[in-house]
Formats: sequence, C-alpha cells, structure tokens
Amino acid sequence: MVEAHATLDSIVAAHAISIARARPASLRQLLFGRERRAARLMVLLAVCNQANGVSTLTVYLGTVLARQLGVEGKSAGLISCCLIFVKLVAVLIAMLAVDRVGRRTLLLFGSAFTAAALALSAAAVSAGSAPLAVAAIGLTVVFYAGSLAPVFYILLAELFSEGVRPLAAAVATGVTFATGAVADSVFLSLCGAVGYDGTLAVFAATCAACGAAVLYFLPETKGRSRLAVLRLLASDAAGFPATSVGVPSPGDDALHTELSTDLTSIDVPAEHTADESTWMTRRTSSALVLAA
Repeated sequence: MVEAHATLDSIVAAHAISIARARPASLRQLLFGRERRAARLMVLLAVCNQANGVSTLTVYLGTVLARQLGVEGKSAGLISCCLIFVKLVAVLIAMLAVDRVGRRTLLLFGSAFTAAALALSAAAVSAGSAPLAVAAIGLTVVFYAGSLAPVFYILLAELFSEGVRPLAAAVATGVTFATGAVADSVFLSLCGAVGYDGTLAVFAATCAACGAAVLYFLPETKGRSRLAVLRLLASDAAGFPATSVGVPSPGDDALHTELSTDLTSIDVPAEHTADESTWMTRRTSSALVLAA
C-alpha cells in the first residue's frame, strides 16, 4: 500500500510538471495567476537590481574619477578594467557560497553591504579622496557581484514552474535591461542636479530598499525542491499579500488551477526530491555562469 501511494504521488507530481510544460502561460496568468507573487517579486528585484546604480557606476567610473577626483584618463581606464576582473572573481565566490549560505541570506547581506559601500563611496567623492573612492567603489562591485547580480538569475530558475518560467525570465530580464538603460541615461543628469556624491547616496538608498523587499517578500529556497518552492509561493502565507484584485476566477486558468491543486496536496517521494535537488544544482550553475 505504501509503495502504491508513493508511485501515485510520483505520477501526480510528474503530471503537475507536465501540465506546466505543455501549456505556456500568458502575461495575464504570469502577473495575476497562481504564481503572481513570484512574478511580482522578480519584477521588483529586476528594478532594484539595476536601479541601485552599481552597473551604471562601472560604466561611468572613468568619468567620475576624471571629472570629480582628478584621476588621469589612462589610470581611470586601468582601474575600470581591474574592477571587471574583480567582478568575475566575486561571481565565482558566489558560486561557492550560494548553496551554503542561502539565496535570501546572501541577498540580505549583499544589499546591506552594497548600500554601505555606496554610502562610503559618496562620502569619499564628497571629500575628494581618490584612493578612498576607488577602494569603496571596488567594495561596492565585490558585494554586488557576489550577491545581488548572480542570485537574481538563480531565483529566476527556481521560483517558477516549467510553463511559466520562459515568460517570467523574459519579462524580468526585459525589466532589468530597461531599468539599466534608464539608470545609464539619467546618471549624468542626476549628477548635474545633486552632484556625484548625491547620486551615489540615492543609489545607496535604493539598494537598502531592495534589501527591505527581500526581507519582507522573499522566502528562502535553499535546499528546497522545485515542487516545494512552487508550493511555498502558492501559499497565501508567502510573497505578496493576497488580494481580490486580479485573482483568476474558477475555471479561468486550467494550468494554474491544476498545478496549484497538485502542489498543495502531494507529498514528494525521496527519490523524486533527489532528482529535484540535482535539477536545482544545474539551474544554479547555469544562472551563475550567465551572471558572470
């Protein structure tokens, strides 16, 4: 009897995944369906990931060093190249730490330390200290590349079912690039309005806000199988507060109705959990390579 139940559970779990794979979700289902909390969270993180200005700062670093701190052009270019290498090393460190520390913990510490480093960068620029500014900006890149940058792509791989993930990845990535383009476009204008130090202070506040969003909305996915993560985010206790706005009516979305029913009612056998752990490890490695 026990073996029969285990086999049935495996079939139900496989059926839940096959439904998602067979029927890709629409944009409406992504933002207002069963996985809306994960979708809205990833859109928020996509905005914060670029609105904190770290990527923009690396683009304009030579300008900041030359115009504000008097560093000559060749030296500024060399510093920028060194920071690219530092970023790569930080992503490799994140590859080793993410499964030990956890995604949520890494994001929280990364947000806090990146915000602190940006604030220190603002103080250094305000004081006109080139060595301190370079060191602070270097720390900013290390903390950002070791947490916020790669973990974003890992979460994209973990928070959605197969049918929803392609659209979710496209939307979140599109929001990321759009936010980055806006940040790059307004950087010099913002510097002209509030100064380079004021702009860095704004970026620091944005990064701190990202940490607050992670603290409030993101559950830890470390060590959980794909089905466990989907179950958790389908629960009313996780993610964004449940509201009546945008909740699909019965029968409106067969994909999300069937999937959510399966996810909240089944117990996954041990061998299925092992397969999911292997799947999660592969997704993590792929996401970190993409971030690098």
